[in-house]
Amino acid sequence: MGKTVGEEAVKLVSSLLLLFSTWAGGYLLLGKWELQKKAREIDLALAMQFQQLFGEFKEIWRLWKVCVPKTDTQLPVPPTLPQAPPAIAWELLARASSAEGRVEAVLLKLATDRTLKASQLLTLGLFRQSFQVLRQGIRDGQSLDYGFRDRKYRLFNQLGAQVAHIIVASNAGAPPKAEQAYQAFQTILDVRSEHLREAEAKLPAYRTSLPLPRGLGAPIGAGPTGVLASGG
Repeated sequence: MGKTVGEEAVKLVSSLLLLFSTWAGGYLLLGKWELQKKAREIDLALAMQFQQLFGEFKEIWRLWKVCVPKTDTQLPVPPTLPQAPPAIAWELLARASSAEGRVEAVLLKLATDRTLKASQLLTLGLFRQSFQVLRQGIRDGQSLDYGFRDRKYRLFNQLGAQVAHIIVASNAGAPPKAEQAYQAFQTILDVRSEHLREAEAKLPAYRTSLPLPRGLGAPIGAGPTGVLASGG
């Protein structure tokens, strides 16, 4: 009888240990999953914030193009668009400065939360410089009336896409130590305007990625010679 009670006690203890280990393991896995989920939510929120800043840059830039058109153009400002008062320039300058500060906050978070490669730090630094062009142009009263074929515009779009990808990419590693985070952020800040000009110069000439229509770029509906085909 005593032996039976002892065996039952051993079985009970074994069952309790198994139950506890299963609960503890599940709790740890659940906790890790919750942390990963929370980190992912933070990354997505940061990505949304960055996308809003990217769009705000385009909005301010397009408004400034109306205020200060190309200096080499002979065309007057269309009569339907009133001349912007000087206060508009201050308003756009304030908005550009505010957006630039929020971009730097995004870059600081990336530098402190992630262990970034040298190429990624360069990309972040170049984007910061490219974003500064807006504030500096408004401050100096310069025309920023460049189009989609210009290297400045294309490089800004390219860098924006690369930074957005860095934000949403998986971040499984441990965050850097304080000194490493500082050095990473300082590397971003060390990228200067001459680095941006060098990156612009290396950008190839504009070439559309869309498939060309028939006739090597002829208008849609044109024949092989580029002349619009008549309806049948």
